[in-house]
Amino acid sequence: MARLTEAVLKGAYTDGENDALTLDLKYGGQFGYNPKLGIIGPDGKIKAEWLSNKAYIARNVIPILIEAPRGFGLMPNPEKWVAALKALIETHARSIDGLVNTLTVETAEHPLGGSNEVMEEWTKVTKERTELTFNFIEKEGRSISRFIEKWITYLIAHHEIERPLLATLPNIVDNNVDQLADWYSATVLFIEPDVMHRKVIQAWLTGQVFPKGTGPIEGRFDKTGTPDITELSIPFAGFTQSNLGVKQFAQTILDKINIINANPYEAKAFVDEIHPDVDAIDTGYENTVKTLKNTTLSNNQ
Repeated sequence: MARLTEAVLKGAYTDGENDALTLDLKYGGQFGYNPKLGIIGPDGKIKAEWLSNKAYIARNVIPILIEAPRGFGLMPNPEKWVAALKALIETHARSIDGLVNTLTVETAEHPLGGSNEVMEEWTKVTKERTELTFNFIEKEGRSISRFIEKWITYLIAHHEIERPLLATLPNIVDNNVDQLADWYSATVLFIEPDVMHRKVIQAWLTGQVFPKGTGPIEGRFDKTGTPDITELSIPFAGFTQSNLGVKQFAQTILDKINIINANPYEAKAFVDEIHPDVDAIDTGYENTVKTLKNTTLSNNQ
């Protein structure tokens, strides 16, 4: 059975978007009088309309650090601060929540006759606010909460003096820092790609990203208890833009992350030799084979 190529929508409500696969709602409706498995196409042949019933499954977003806080540049070893933030945002988060594009239409109603029916008129359209939360498994030595704690106290404010500790560093002069938001906050792009990692489905560009807390920093004593892995759920501030311009920007970023030949099946083994301390021991599987070779009748005649 031939494919119904007309089922891939071009134009209409995809105008201006990239060419990510979008199904035409004209086809694939399976809940009418009977399932529409095949349809007679323009050429008179039966074509597979059931393909148009493919469901959308949201893929994990790719977080990309676009800008680090400018204040990191005045900290000791600034490159380590930027590297830590990039890794934290892009590779350490176990999950990221709060990215939304949901629209809501608010209405007001007025009576329609005397039968309790009403007409509703739209009054306002709003978009749900993005409220980011990053979830981490804490690393040995509390490296994540230490980093977040220093980010807050040095770039935002220390809880005792209500001023950023950045101001106490000897390399700071009055005109170095104006304390506008880019000194203490980052910019992050979130991309949802298609399953082939080629086209952008959704994208969120979030500015003024900074932590709203460290997560719990606690100690305890329980001789009979079992210690737990520490999990961090850290809320972040930030405002979000999500429109065609952001999608186009996200597409340029995704195009640079080309996964052709990035095949994990062909990755080299993470160890490629026996450690000398182990290899020096004259027991084990290989030694058993060598011993047998040296003791067989054919090798001792």
